[in-house]
Amino acid sequence: MPSNSILDTYLFIYITIIAVIIFYIVWDIIISWRIFVKAGEKGWKALIPIYDVITAIKITNNSRDTYITYFVLLGGSILAYLFGLSILSGALGIFYATLYYRIAKRFGQSTKFAVGAVLFWPAFGGILAFSKAEIPSPNQGSIAQSSDLPLSPGQQHNPIPTQPIAPSPEQSVSFISNQQAPLPPEQPTTVSPTQPNQPPSAPMA
Repeated sequence: MPSNSILDTYLFIYITIIAVIIFYIVWDIIISWRIFVKAGEKGWKALIPIYDVITAIKITNNSRDTYITYFVLLGGSILAYLFGLSILSGALGIFYATLYYRIAKRFGQSTKFAVGAVLFWPAFGGILAFSKAEIPSPNQGSIAQSSDLPLSPGQQHNPIPTQPIAPSPEQSVSFISNQQAPLPPEQPTTVSPTQPNQPPSAPMA
């Protein structure tokens, strides 16, 4: 019969493992909540299993093939749990790693950071959730680049008309006062003809 010290050791290890699992689950929910809010999604979606993964896929690429791949791997992981097919369970883990990588890149992080998120998501995901990293809006630059987009056949480009700005009365008065009065027309100048040189008169006797 094992002694009390051995039972206490097993109990301590068991409680420690349970505490670590609970902490990981709670911390992952907090990270997902913060990331979802940054991406414009509802934070409570992180509380629902499977739905949180669907929301993460929506944030990254929202591709139909990605949804199908996830549900196929999810069903395979259930079969792996029932029949001991560990290969299918590992495939789901690879999918999660790819999802972590895409989330990091979606927030504009470097490749090194994205690889770190794959290897240790609790740390890098926490940095991503509580940092100032933001997902760029898909509408950014669309207004500025709208005039550069190619037009479809039959479509006309209608620029936004701009109304001329009328000057205020103060500006009109100052503009008029700064104008110089028009000069009168120049009068033609007449040059009198020069008299021919007269010979000197003779002295009178």
